[in-house]
Amino acid sequence: MLARYRAVYAVRTIGLPSGSASDVEITRQDDPWAVACLVSDPLPYCQEIFTWGVLAEGMLKGMFCGRAAPLPHDVPEVARQKAADRLASLPSNCAYVVVDGFYEIETPNFRTFRDAGPNPFGAAFHDTLGPEITDRFSGIVHRALGAIHLAAAEGDSPRLEKVGERAFLLDPESNKPIYLFRAQAGTATLYGMRTLTEQTAGELRTLAAVRPHPYDPSRSLKLLTNADENRDDALVSFVSSWSALEIFVGGLFAERYATTPPQSKREPPLRRRFEVIATDLNSANARADLALFDDIYRVRNALFHEAFFVDLRQPSHDAQKLARKYIRLYYGTVPP
Repeated sequence: MLARYRAVYAVRTIGLPSGSASDVEITRQDDPWAVACLVSDPLPYCQEIFTWGVLAEGMLKGMFCGRAAPLPHDVPEVARQKAADRLASLPSNCAYVVVDGFYEIETPNFRTFRDAGPNPFGAAFHDTLGPEITDRFSGIVHRALGAIHLAAAEGDSPRLEKVGERAFLLDPESNKPIYLFRAQAGTATLYGMRTLTEQTAGELRTLAAVRPHPYDPSRSLKLLTNADENRDDALVSFVSSWSALEIFVGGLFAERYATTPPQSKREPPLRRRFEVIATDLNSANARADLALFDDIYRVRNALFHEAFFVDLRQPSHDAQKLARKYIRLYYGTVPP
């Protein structure tokens, strides 16, 4: 049996050229096999994601009715319409990141399994399999989304928006998808869009490539994605943005610039560590970036130590900006 995974993200700040029909590969991996692409038409990739949602709605109705509800025969069409409606709410020419992957597994021991009969799918309950499959593909997802973050224009957020993500199974005999369930349920800002060019596509491939670098900033890239996905929650977005910057500065300094023994607890203050990194990687603008870092750090201290709440939107944006900028500068020193 095949374990399948698919995720679709809208990228509001990258527009595909008019009439573009071909997908642009960003990155791929072999174990488990997966590929991440920019596509102009995500609808064909959304069927399994939205079918799961339609089935979940039906199951909830059955729970409230106190008896199992029959699976409707029009599920595929309902799912297609829901996917089309969701995509219609997004800019007509924005690009979409699609991550698609699979690997073979032994046939699981389902607690409950229902074959939809004439419908081309089945449904099953399993407590852990869905998250396990999703976790196997988290690396390529965050590499692809991290590349989108790092390729964003100076000072801009990539405006990522998750359309959907789903792990499911594929029955090799019937070729039916089997949707996995646990007890779970599942959001106007101005921005600029730039057209995807071959230069931008090449830049994304370079940024998403796996590097044999001594310091891996993947944790910071995951936090940047979390900050962008939660941009409507100012507190969550700021904490994620600041953490992305702090973890990157601390980790890179320890790996590349520290002069004290690793076991020593006498590290320079975080501001000094950022100053060292900025002076090395971007000496011409180090002073301005340090001043911006100080502004963000003051907000961080007011929030964490004084419980003093301020408008966090601009500091969050600035922390993301600095983190993206210096991860890119670091990548420039360790080509793939």
